[in-house]
Amino acid sequence: EFGYYFKTAYLFTRSGEQERSEKETIQETWENLIFRQEARNLNITVSRKELEEEIKRLVSEKDMEYGSKEYRIWVIGQLNENVDVFEQRIEDLLIINKFLKIKNYQLLV
Repeated sequence: EFGYYFKTAYLFTRSGEQERSEKETIQETWENLIFRQEARNLNITVSRKELEEEIKRLVSEKDMEYGSKEYRIWVIGQLNENVDVFEQRIEDLLIINKFLKIKNYQLLV
């Protein structure tokens, strides 16, 4: 499980920083593991529509269309994994982001 979340943190950062140290990536990995588990405990989910909209946004930056042959080739070739795993990573990150928004809101109230 750590390996899955490490690769996710390596590919996609919550902070938006392009260059991070391995230590920072490991820190984000542990945070993501904890946040995802807490989101599960709260039954936080994202809809298929939310997931597809985010993936469409991401791949449009690469001038690709979600679900196209080019999209599948890009995921397999550039990320070295199948489309289902890639989409699960995006779903996990969306759920983590939703969890963090809820927790930040609760801290403000």
